[in-house]
Amino acid sequence: MRLGEPTRMQAAINITPLVDVVLVLLIIFMVMAPQMRKGPDVNLPNTSKPNAQGDERGRILVSIDESGGLWINDQPVAAEHFGETLRTAVGAEQNPKIVIRAMQSSISARFGRS
Repeated sequence: MRLGEPTRMQAAINITPLVDVVLVLLIIFMVMAPQMRKGPDVNLPNTSKPNAQGDERGRILVSIDESGGLWINDQPVAAEHFGETLRTAVGAEQNPKIVIRAMQSSISARFGRS
């Protein structure tokens, strides 16, 4: 470098802070992802899981919470409008798959089995 000559800028990216920020964001998303689930909290009974469940296209999720409230696709539904809301959710689907998610106590109270 000579006197009176302008200095050249050397551009260098320091990767370490970038990796630190990315790892912190990854940890935050991993911790928060399970808590971002919509719908009622349901304590599911122990059952055997079927081998093939297929894809989720055409699937309608019906949930029954602790107090007996009905939910269709994570939207609360009044009991008197359940049938028409379910028909609307099915729409023109030829072979809809309805998945029922409920607590054992809700099933017993609503359907009379123990």
